This record gives sequence, structure tokens and C-alpha cells, in this order.
Amino acid sequence: MTTFADSNEQPCFSSHRLNSALVTVRAYNRCVELARRRYNGRVLIDVTVMAAFLLAGNILFHHFDPFLPLSRRIIKTAAALAATAIVSHYFGHIGVVILFGIILVPLIYVHGIWLPRNGVNGWTGEPREKYYALRGWTSTGSPQSKQHE
Repeated sequence: MTTFADSNEQPCFSSHRLNSALVTVRAYNRCVELARRRYNGRVLIDVTVMAAFLLAGNILFHHFDPFLPLSRRIIKTAAALAATAIVSHYFGHIGVVILFGIILVPLIYVHGIWLPRNGVNGWTGEPREKYYALRGWTSTGSPQSKQHE
């Protein structure tokens, strides 16, 4: 039995067929490992893109919901990123795009249809008094305390 000095590959017995099978299995294992790395990279890309959207949304639209506690914002962000990772893992990029579209449907409905029907600009939230009344806030923007009668 001969060994290769520069590698850890040992021929299986002296049969050419067995050596060929061993080389094929090792090449297959390398391909599977590369595919796994590419697959994990796709999930990471999807989660990173969703995190960027969430970050931009929280920064740009924070003033529309200033009384939402930071802990609730963090929990919502973590849940959205977890859902994105799960969908990306099982359904790939197309699944994440579909999820993003599903998330946009109620957002477009509320801002494009429901708020204007109630006399509030869906983009700017003006007039503030009507917007605050729809949210159940006082005229200063603070949440109304719920008192039982």
C-alpha cells in the first residue's frame, strides 16, 4: 500500500475502483460544504437587508409613535428578523420578498386608504389632533390613561 506524502488521502486497499469511489465521496462532501456556506450566506443577506429596512423605519418614523417603549421596539425588531431568517432558510430570497410584500399590504391600506378616509394625511400624520384622536392619545400626544368608570 502506498501513501501520499503531501496529503492525508490514503488509497483504499489497492483497488482502483475503491480509490475512485473514495475520491468521488470526498469531492461530493466538499460540494455539500460549499453549498451549505452559500446557503447560510443567503440567509445572512436576507436578514441584513431586512435589518436595514427596520433600522431606517425606526429612525425615520419614530416621531409617529414616540411613546412606544424601547423594549417593545426591540422585541418587534427581533421577531421580524427571526421570521425573516426562518422564511429565508425554508423558502429563499423569493420567500422573503413575498413576506415583505405581505407586510406592505396592511401598511399601504392604512396609510393610503384608512387614514385619508378619517381625515389624516397618511404620509405626514397631519392634522395632528385627528391623528392623535385616532391613536387614542391626548392633544399633546401622550397616551390617555385608561380609567374605569
